Amino acid sequence: MPLTKLMDAGGNLSCDKGGVVTVTSPASTKVKASGQGVYFGNLAFTVAGAGSGSCAGASGGGSIAGSASKVKSGGQAAVLDGDNVTVTLTGVDSGTGAPCSFSAKVTANAAQLKVKGQ
Repeated sequence: MPLTKLMDAGGNLSCDKGGVVTVTSPASTKVKASGQGVYFGNLAFTVAGAGSGSCAGASGGGSIAGSASKVKSGGQAAVLDGDNVTVTLTGVDSGTGAPCSFSAKVTANAAQLKVKGQ
């Protein structure tokens, strides 16, 4: 497994269906990369305003599990750049007004460039 950047508090999460993704988990205060706390274990988030086809204004949430096999804190694996999860988001069909849902992939995007692990 190649070395990969650790997901730090300066990074962000992106959703392949757009919208705003907000991290709700705290970063570590003890382990830092480029001055920002690193995420370990499950990185929880919410998504708002995503859309797919006529299904608009969708929201939901989930968590990305850290995948590092050699970088851990308190027994929890570090979240690496590129770690992702597929979640179900719910919204309203713009044509019918009926509830709708779709799958979306949320991906961790590390901001720091110096600290890597596996």
